Amino acid sequence: MKFRRGRAAPIFILIASCAIASSAVAQFDQDFRMWNTFLLQQYKDPKWSTFTYAEARWINDASKIGTWFAQQKLYYQWKPNLSLGIGPGWIEIKDETGGWNTLARMELEVNPSWQLGEGTKLTLRNRLETRWWESRDYATELVSRHRLLFSRQASWLPRMTHFNFSNEFFFDYRVGAYRENRFRPIDISFDTGERKRINLFLQVRSTRSGDGADWNHAYIIGCGFKKLARVRNNND
Repeated sequence: MKFRRGRAAPIFILIASCAIASSAVAQFDQDFRMWNTFLLQQYKDPKWSTFTYAEARWINDASKIGTWFAQQKLYYQWKPNLSLGIGPGWIEIKDETGGWNTLARMELEVNPSWQLGEGTKLTLRNRLETRWWESRDYATELVSRHRLLFSRQASWLPRMTHFNFSNEFFFDYRVGAYRENRFRPIDISFDTGERKRINLFLQVRSTRSGDGADWNHAYIIGCGFKKLARVRNNND
């Protein structure tokens, strides 16, 4: 499916405006944070791919780790513009007492995409997470996440490959409320050779305890590292 550029521009303006508005009503929590992400892709062919993902989130002015996260994902390219994903995740989050709270989850994804022109793509990641919190005796909870990502090929800087921006919102079915929003106004990707990638991003993470509660947000600087697998074809 393709969009004409003239028709696509209003969509982008609307997306950006909604994302900025969702962040503007929040209060800054006075903590500078940094996220580091790591992705190792083990296999990729025209239909299937799998990777291991890890993440470390630094809090207290990026002085200590507040969250670490690991997961394994499997994706299937069902159609040229539709992929399906599944995978487990394991998260440890530092609580107010200084101890660690475990979150286990299973993720299912249905992700359509649209080519908006040469080198320009729009992707909607729809993820349903089944969660089990240690602090809640591992009772089953459901959270849905929806991320709209705009990506465009760009070479404004040395080794730069893409400029991206995105917005993602979280709906928690346990409390029946929209509880989190992640807006990335800047996400820049670089090719460092040998199927290695680095991306740098800025993020505003807005959270609240439930419907009607006040929003709070944090400003986050992030750096991601990727090692991609060689693409195999049917003759390999």
